[in-house]
Amino acid sequence: MAAVPEDQRINELRRLGASEPLIRLSSGEVVHELFRYSCLGPPHYVYHGAGTPFGPPLISLWDCNDTVVGVWECADGPEFIEFSIEDDDEYSPLAHTEQGFWATQFDFFYESDAPLAELRDAASVVGFRFLDRYLAAREAAADRLGTFEGHQAWLRDLVAGIDQETQDA
Repeated sequence: MAAVPEDQRINELRRLGASEPLIRLSSGEVVHELFRYSCLGPPHYVYHGAGTPFGPPLISLWDCNDTVVGVWECADGPEFIEFSIEDDDEYSPLAHTEQGFWATQFDFFYESDAPLAELRDAASVVGFRFLDRYLAAREAAADRLGTFEGHQAWLRDLVAGIDQETQDA
Protein backbone atom coordinates (compact mmCIF):
# COMPACT_ATOMS: atom_id res chain seq x y z
CA MET A 1 0.00 0.00 0.00
CA ALA A 2 1.21 3.51 -0.60
CA ALA A 3 1.98 6.33 1.75
CA VAL A 4 -0.52 8.97 2.75
CA PRO A 5 -0.02 11.87 0.31
CA GLU A 6 2.60 14.28 1.55
CA ASP A 7 0.20 17.23 1.69
CA GLN A 8 -2.18 15.22 3.94
CA ARG A 9 0.48 13.80 6.28
CA ILE A 10 0.19 16.32 9.14
CA ASN A 11 -3.62 16.29 9.10
CA GLU A 12 -3.55 12.48 9.27
CA LEU A 13 -1.11 12.56 12.20
CA ARG A 14 -3.46 14.93 14.02
CA ARG A 15 -6.45 12.73 13.21
CA LEU A 16 -4.64 9.76 14.79
CA GLY A 17 -3.98 11.84 17.91
CA ALA A 18 -0.26 12.46 17.48
CA SER A 19 1.17 14.96 19.94
CA GLU A 20 2.30 18.39 18.80
CA PRO A 21 5.97 17.62 19.65
CA LEU A 22 5.83 14.51 17.42
CA ILE A 23 4.22 16.53 14.64
CA ARG A 24 6.79 19.29 15.03
CA LEU A 25 9.66 16.77 14.84
CA SER A 26 8.10 15.14 11.80
CA SER A 27 7.85 18.58 10.20
CA GLY A 28 11.56 19.24 10.72
CA GLU A 29 11.57 21.33 13.91
CA VAL A 30 14.34 20.41 16.34
CA VAL A 31 12.39 20.46 19.61
CA HIS A 32 15.48 19.16 21.49
CA GLU A 33 19.00 18.44 20.25
CA LEU A 34 18.72 14.75 21.19
CA PHE A 35 16.28 14.24 18.31
CA ARG A 36 18.33 16.02 15.63
CA TYR A 37 20.02 13.01 14.01
CA SER A 38 17.53 10.16 14.28
CA CYS A 39 14.04 11.58 14.87
CA LEU A 40 13.66 14.50 12.53
CA GLY A 41 11.59 14.95 9.41
CA PRO A 42 10.36 15.80 7.06
CA PRO A 43 10.43 12.33 5.53
CA HIS A 44 12.00 12.01 2.12
CA TYR A 45 12.23 8.43 0.88
CA VAL A 46 8.56 7.44 0.65
CA TYR A 47 7.84 10.57 -1.37
CA HIS A 48 10.78 10.07 -3.71
CA GLY A 49 10.51 6.54 -5.01
CA ALA A 50 10.92 4.22 -2.02
CA GLY A 51 8.26 1.57 -1.53
CA THR A 52 6.31 0.91 1.64
CA PRO A 53 5.40 -2.39 3.29
CA PHE A 54 2.06 -3.98 2.46
CA GLY A 55 -0.53 -2.64 4.86
CA PRO A 56 -2.64 0.42 5.47
CA PRO A 57 -1.53 3.78 4.05
CA LEU A 58 1.67 4.80 5.83
CA ILE A 59 2.09 8.17 7.49
CA SER A 60 5.83 8.61 7.32
CA LEU A 61 7.36 10.49 10.27
CA TRP A 62 11.01 10.67 9.22
CA ASP A 63 13.83 8.65 7.78
CA CYS A 64 17.37 8.14 9.01
CA ASN A 65 20.02 6.53 6.84
CA ASP A 66 18.01 3.88 4.97
CA THR A 67 15.34 3.40 7.66
CA VAL A 68 11.86 4.90 7.48
CA VAL A 69 9.80 5.40 10.64
CA GLY A 70 6.07 5.88 10.36
CA VAL A 71 2.64 5.06 11.68
CA TRP A 72 -0.40 3.54 10.08
CA GLU A 73 -3.93 2.95 11.24
CA CYS A 74 -4.87 -0.66 11.91
CA ALA A 75 -8.25 -2.05 12.97
CA ASP A 76 -7.23 -1.84 16.64
CA GLY A 77 -5.61 1.61 16.42
CA PRO A 78 -2.31 3.10 15.33
CA GLU A 79 0.83 1.05 14.87
CA PHE A 80 4.26 2.65 14.75
CA ILE A 81 6.64 0.80 12.45
CA GLU A 82 10.08 1.02 10.88
CA PHE A 83 11.44 -0.53 7.73
CA SER A 84 14.47 -0.39 5.48
CA ILE A 85 14.10 1.11 2.03
CA GLU A 86 16.39 -1.72 0.90
CA ASP A 87 13.74 -4.29 1.92
CA ASP A 88 10.37 -2.57 2.04
CA ASP A 89 8.52 -5.92 2.08
CA GLU A 90 9.49 -6.38 5.73
CA TYR A 91 8.83 -4.06 8.64
CA SER A 92 9.28 -4.06 12.39
CA PRO A 93 6.36 -3.08 14.58
CA LEU A 94 7.53 -0.68 17.27
CA ALA A 95 4.48 0.23 19.37
CA HIS A 96 0.73 0.80 19.39
CA THR A 97 0.80 4.11 21.24
CA GLU A 98 2.96 7.19 21.06
CA GLN A 99 4.18 6.56 24.61
CA GLY A 100 5.30 3.05 23.61
CA PHE A 101 6.93 4.50 20.52
CA TRP A 102 8.89 6.99 22.61
CA ALA A 103 10.15 4.08 24.74
CA THR A 104 11.78 2.61 21.63
CA GLN A 105 13.35 5.93 20.69
CA PHE A 106 14.63 6.62 24.20
CA ASP A 107 16.10 3.11 24.27
CA PHE A 108 18.11 4.09 21.20
CA PHE A 109 19.25 7.31 22.90
CA TYR A 110 20.22 5.39 26.05
CA GLU A 111 22.14 2.86 23.97
CA SER A 112 23.87 5.80 22.29
CA ASP A 113 25.12 6.97 25.71
CA ALA A 114 22.98 10.10 25.94
CA PRO A 115 23.48 11.72 29.36
CA LEU A 116 20.65 11.15 31.85
CA ALA A 117 19.99 14.89 32.15
CA GLU A 118 19.47 15.10 28.37
CA LEU A 119 17.18 12.08 28.41
CA ARG A 120 15.07 13.69 31.14
CA ASP A 121 14.95 17.04 29.38
CA ALA A 122 14.04 15.49 26.01
CA ALA A 123 11.38 13.29 27.64
CA SER A 124 9.81 16.38 29.15
CA VAL A 125 9.83 18.18 25.79
CA VAL A 126 7.95 15.38 23.98
CA GLY A 127 5.76 14.36 26.92
CA PHE A 128 7.27 10.88 27.38
CA ARG A 129 5.86 9.91 30.79
CA PHE A 130 7.60 6.56 31.20
CA LEU A 131 11.29 7.46 31.29
CA ASP A 132 11.71 6.51 34.95
CA ARG A 133 9.90 3.23 34.35
CA TYR A 134 12.14 2.59 31.34
CA LEU A 135 15.30 3.29 33.34
CA ALA A 136 14.21 1.13 36.29
CA ALA A 137 13.20 -1.75 34.01
CA ARG A 138 16.51 -1.53 32.21
CA GLU A 139 18.44 -1.72 35.45
CA ALA A 140 16.35 -4.67 36.65
CA ALA A 141 16.88 -6.55 33.38
CA ALA A 142 20.58 -5.75 32.91
CA ASP A 143 21.60 -9.43 32.88
CA ARG A 144 19.12 -10.18 30.03
CA LEU A 145 20.25 -7.35 27.75
CA GLY A 146 23.60 -8.80 26.66
CA THR A 147 22.36 -10.19 23.36
CA PHE A 148 20.43 -8.54 20.56
CA GLU A 149 17.63 -11.09 20.92
CA GLY A 150 17.44 -10.64 24.68
CA HIS A 151 17.40 -6.89 24.39
CA GLN A 152 14.69 -6.95 21.70
CA ALA A 153 12.50 -9.32 23.74
CA TRP A 154 12.87 -7.13 26.84
CA LEU A 155 12.05 -3.96 24.88
CA ARG A 156 9.00 -5.57 23.22
CA ASP A 157 7.67 -6.58 26.65
CA LEU A 158 8.31 -3.13 28.11
CA VAL A 159 6.63 -1.39 25.17
CA ALA A 160 3.64 -3.75 25.35
CA GLY A 161 3.18 -2.83 29.02
CA ILE A 162 3.46 0.89 28.29
CA ASP A 163 1.03 0.54 25.37
CA GLN A 164 -1.47 -1.29 27.57
CA GLU A 165 -1.22 1.23 30.40
CA THR A 166 -1.58 4.11 27.96
CA GLN A 167 -4.61 2.56 26.27
CA ASP A 168 -6.25 1.83 29.63
CA ALA A 169 -5.81 5.43 30.84
